Amino acid sequence: MNSSLKFLEGRVFSKIRYLDNKKNLKRGLSITTAYVLLFSFLIWLISYLIPEIQKSILDVSEYFKTFDINSFDSMLKENIPLDEKIIAEISSYIEEFSRNFLAQFPSYIKKILSSTINIASVLLNVILGIVISIYILFDKEVIAIRSKKIVYAILSKKVANNLIQFCKEANHTFEKFFVGKIIDSTIIGIIFFVGATLLKAPFAMLLSIIIGVTNMIPFFGPFIGAIPVIFITLMFDITNPLKSIWMGIFILLLQQFDGNILGPKILGDSIGIKPIGIIFSIIVGGAIFGPAGMFFGVPIFAVIFSVFNRFIDEKYSRKYGVDE
Repeated sequence: MNSSLKFLEGRVFSKIRYLDNKKNLKRGLSITTAYVLLFSFLIWLISYLIPEIQKSILDVSEYFKTFDINSFDSMLKENIPLDEKIIAEISSYIEEFSRNFLAQFPSYIKKILSSTINIASVLLNVILGIVISIYILFDKEVIAIRSKKIVYAILSKKVANNLIQFCKEANHTFEKFFVGKIIDSTIIGIIFFVGATLLKAPFAMLLSIIIGVTNMIPFFGPFIGAIPVIFITLMFDITNPLKSIWMGIFILLLQQFDGNILGPKILGDSIGIKPIGIIFSIIVGGAIFGPAGMFFGVPIFAVIFSVFNRFIDEKYSRKYGVDE
C-alpha cells in the first residue's frame, strides 16, 4: 500500500494547491483513495471473477461426469493419426485420471466447505491488519526516524550504517519487483484473455488467471502456466487439436513480448542480477520453499547479491587501493 500512497501523494494530491500546507489532510486523502481503489478491485474480483471461475470449475466437473472413454477413443482415432497401441495407452491413462478425479472430487468439495469455518478469524485478521497499516502509513516518517535512533543507540555506527543501508536496498528491491510484477502480470493476463477469446479457447477467463498468476514467477512462470492451459484446451476441444498448438504458439509469443519488451519497460533494472542469477534463485528458492520460494527467491537473492558485491568491492579497494 505504501507504493500506492507515494504515487497518490506525490503525483496526484500534490497538484492540488489547497493541500500544499495541509500535510495530514493530504496523507489522509491519499490513504483513503488507495484503500478505496483496493476495495473496488476486490469487489470487482468477488462479483465478477469468482463466479466465472466457479462456472469454469463446475463445467470441468460436468465434463468429467459425462465423460465416455469409448467416445473419446473414437475421437482420437478420427482426429489424431496415431498408432493403435499409443491411442489405447492414452485412453487408459485418461480413463484412470477421470476415475480418480470423480472419486476424489466430493472430498475436495468437503475440504473447501470445511475450510469456511476459518473465514471469521481470517476476516478479523484482515480488518486488524488494515487498521494497523493505516496507522503505520500515516506516521511512517516518524516510525522510520525513531527506528533509526534505536538502531544507532544499540549498535556501533558502522554496523548501524550497514544495517540501515541493507534495509533501504531491500525495501527498494522488493517494492519495485512486487509492484512491477503485479502490473506486468495483469497486463499479460488481459492480453492473453483477448487472444484466448479470439481463438475461442474454452474457459478463457480461467486460463487467463492461470497465465497471469504463474507469470508472477520470473523466467519459468510462463512455461509453468502453459502446461495446464494447453492441456485444458486439448482436453475440451479434442476434435480440434490444432487449437492447442495455436495456444502454445500464442503463449510463446506472449512470453517473448513480456521478456523482451513489456517486462524491461516496467521492471527496468529493479532486480539488478543477470539471468543466470535469476535461474539460480528460482531453483534454490523453489527447492526449499516451493512456489512461494520461486517468487520470493529473486528479490531476496538480488538483495544478498548487492550486499555481497559491495562487500567484495570494499575489500578489493582496501587491499589494492583502487576501485574497480
